[in-house]
Amino acid sequence: MIRHLKRMPTIQAVISHLIIGVMILSFAYSQPLQAQTLTTTVTSRTTNFVILNKVSEELRRVVNATPFPNYAWTLPGNPNLVSVLVVCAGTDNTLTELRSLILSSGGSIHFQFLSVNALSVVLPASQILTIAQRPEVVSISPNLQTQRSGELLEDTTGASIARLTSTTESISPTLDGSGIGVAVLDSGIMKNHQAMLNSSGESRVKYSVDFSLLHSSKALTFAKLGDLSTLYKPGGWGWTIIEDRIKTLTKPSPDIYGHGTHVAGVIGGGSSAAGNLGIAPKVNFYDVKVLDENGIGETTDVLKGIDWVILHSKEFNIRIMNISLSTDSKESYVTDPLCRAVRSAVTAGITVIVSAGNFGKSVDGNEVYGSISSPGNEPLAITVGAANDHGTISRSDDTVASYSSRGITRGGTITADGSRSYDNILKPDLVAPGNKVISAQASTTGTCNTLATIFPILKQNQTSTTVTSNDLMMLSGTSVSAPVVSGTVALLLQKNPGLTPALIKSILQYTAQQIPAANIAQQGAGLLNIEGAIRLAGALRTDLKEALANNSINTGDSMLASGMRFPVKYSTIAGQKFKWSGYIWVGGSYIVAGNTLLLMYQPIYQPGFLWVRNDAEQYSVIPGTGTSTKWIKGFREEVLTNTPLLTNRVINLTQLTITDSIFTTGNALKRGISAGQGVSLADGIALADGVSLADGVSLADGVTLADGVALADGVSLADGISLADGFSMADTLMTLNKTLSISFIGEP
Repeated sequence: MIRHLKRMPTIQAVISHLIIGVMILSFAYSQPLQAQTLTTTVTSRTTNFVILNKVSEELRRVVNATPFPNYAWTLPGNPNLVSVLVVCAGTDNTLTELRSLILSSGGSIHFQFLSVNALSVVLPASQILTIAQRPEVVSISPNLQTQRSGELLEDTTGASIARLTSTTESISPTLDGSGIGVAVLDSGIMKNHQAMLNSSGESRVKYSVDFSLLHSSKALTFAKLGDLSTLYKPGGWGWTIIEDRIKTLTKPSPDIYGHGTHVAGVIGGGSSAAGNLGIAPKVNFYDVKVLDENGIGETTDVLKGIDWVILHSKEFNIRIMNISLSTDSKESYVTDPLCRAVRSAVTAGITVIVSAGNFGKSVDGNEVYGSISSPGNEPLAITVGAANDHGTISRSDDTVASYSSRGITRGGTITADGSRSYDNILKPDLVAPGNKVISAQASTTGTCNTLATIFPILKQNQTSTTVTSNDLMMLSGTSVSAPVVSGTVALLLQKNPGLTPALIKSILQYTAQQIPAANIAQQGAGLLNIEGAIRLAGALRTDLKEALANNSINTGDSMLASGMRFPVKYSTIAGQKFKWSGYIWVGGSYIVAGNTLLLMYQPIYQPGFLWVRNDAEQYSVIPGTGTSTKWIKGFREEVLTNTPLLTNRVINLTQLTITDSIFTTGNALKRGISAGQGVSLADGIALADGVSLADGVSLADGVTLADGVALADGVSLADGISLADGFSMADTLMTLNKTLSISFIGEP
């Protein structure tokens, strides 16, 4: 569900900041402005380019803009202020010199993050390029707005089969997500809704925090509060004060908007009056509220929420994070703050599921490619598109929803010659049911939530005007399909607690079903198959997590559990028998297949292992010195060389896609595997000075079709397909308003 609203500072948010501000006012100070322009500080064209490339496109447009634009992250005046995120390199999180420069430039510092080495800053727009000159600064990004992007669901995904069937391949009838913690970053969870209660009537929402109260872009720009980063730093005494405060203010946690409760119900709602169940009905929820009563938040809110989840993941066994929201960032995944934060969460062992976005169709009805939103463009995230099951249990009529965002990703950077270099990462990773999904309807003090009030058609099974704690509502969009996958991951982790995030993604892709005629940019690796995924997870060793921690597993070691065999590669759901896709993608643009992928340990399953084309990095956790299990000091990034990536006998399939590129259908890939068209790697793949698969497909600058026609930015094809060069929600409000009704009501 996507909606664009102009966010105004709420009274609650202002009051919250005033309370915190009084506590630390003695530390605040301001400095005279020292405006500098690029021409006075940069003398060479090379230096000019390096500095400019650190600044996002949105910010470059406002540096010298006249008149100064009024976005959610700007405050026109004298001086013109911007709310930004300054991302830095290295593991030094003191950033003493940088913080001093920001203060002397007339800025203030509001937060220092754990998941990404970054500062939340408000400063004059005229000082952006000055700050960018600092050698430790990697990028400067605007504090963009973020928006929230039953029985039938169980039956069509295969969840009911997984719970009720007992076979020789050990599918447990008790799979329900018990003991698994799921963090839901959204608009809140109505903790006393019947769907959130256990059999004893106690809420499974174990903890609630409300970071939407800490909006910084508007409320704090009116005060010169100096450097608050030491107070807000996660793990410090100030963080504890803030955490206690936001927890106190949210008892019980209200979901005024109504989106988060619906999402939680899809993940793991228990039985209700209508009998609707979520995918994993006994999970524990951790409510991390980052969207306000209008479904709007800020990037900094989400980053704070991710920090909280990372810090508490071991304490509460939070293994999954659901992010059904997005921004319209055009940045590369390399520098995008949300992407980097998601990367850190995955490095910490948390499987992060993200909605792909609802930008698959333009206002005039054309299919739009390259419309994946952030943080769905992060390679380590599991990015989920939406499928339309057309209201039937049968999967044979399922299609990719028209509104579901298509790949490839189009974030990027500006090169020295002024052209744009695109990431072109294969996304989404897979699709799941997301059209007209019925789940829990939140209410507060006997009043319907905002969504159900504005759109009464969303209400389900209500015979009177009385609002109860058992009501249901219907929503559509990728923000609904993402929690279907989150619930699935809870079942997989209950079945096999040793799975890593990367291995989970591989299992989901490998067992997916191909949607006929849908290409890989539309459906990813295919339609979610819970039945097959659980069988495959149950066949694999359960000690992988511990083996990696103890460094006791080597490339090529067996991945099968003792006494287990590789499962048959087909599933039968609702009477339909189908083969698994049998392939996954790695390295951003490489498609590989074969039993060896999961029979032998592959280095790509290591948490925090990031491989994109010719570059590979290993991210790892820097533990803190404290005794608390939640204390993490930061994250380390290591560039890898001469490192194994894949073992031998893995099948390289990218030669099958080189003629049609992203428009290759999943069925064509599957047929190619059966026909033996892939190339079996004789010696595996190792990264030395960069790796290039001999038959690999290059998705560098636009997508090349078989007839040699290249899709440039924004060029439309005759059949109505267009390749989007990013997208601006702010400039397409009319489009989004039209799409809004489609997203909420769903497709036919």
